Amino acid sequence: MKKVFLVPALAVAVIGGGVAGSLLNTSAFAANSNSASTVEVSDKQEQQQLEKEVKISANESTSIALKEVKGKVTDTELEDEDGTVVYGIEVTDDQGKKQDIKVDAKTGKVLKVEADDENETENDSDQE
Repeated sequence: MKKVFLVPALAVAVIGGGVAGSLLNTSAFAANSNSASTVEVSDKQEQQQLEKEVKISANESTSIALKEVKGKVTDTELEDEDGTVVYGIEVTDDQGKKQDIKVDAKTGKVLKVEADDENETENDSDQE
């Protein structure tokens, strides 16, 4: 007689736990998605926050970048790269290739030089 009562009780406990767990998971997800939208700042506010941390000027950063890659500066942008404030400087080199140079906005140190492959990225996303 105890076996007859134990099996249905166990089944109800498993199903009830699954339903309760899925409801709690949905509530937690909803809370996370709402909090993310309230923390979002505008591009202008983000730029103002980044500018407060800058120790070198945009002109100094372009001079540093041009020492690394000879060519013509086509764009300079203040960015947050993995928690570090950097100047992203796009330079078209003597061969006509675009190079993206990251210069630390506090120290002036060149952090990264890489080919600017915007066209390749766009083509990759078209294939997906």
